[in-house]
Amino acid sequence: MANTTTTTTNGGDIIGSKAPQSAEELTAFVQSMLTQMQGRFQQMSDEIITKIDDLGHRIDDLDDQVQQMSDREGEEKKEENAKR
Repeated sequence: MANTTTTTTNGGDIIGSKAPQSAEELTAFVQSMLTQMQGRFQQMSDEIITKIDDLGHRIDDLDDQVQQMSDREGEEKKEENAKR
């Protein structure tokens, strides 16, 4: 393999490291990259689940508010009908 410099972005751990020179180095390099990818995937997955949970709570709150408004409207109609 050629002796080239590898760079990554987004906080990668291999910025400026030399390219792997042997099969063992390549294996370690690939394993390191897979571990980093797995960590990032887990972080993104956790963030998505948190956002979905937050949306679920917001939907529940909206549902409660709509139900309260509907209940108030029903009570107001009953009062109007009772006055007639």
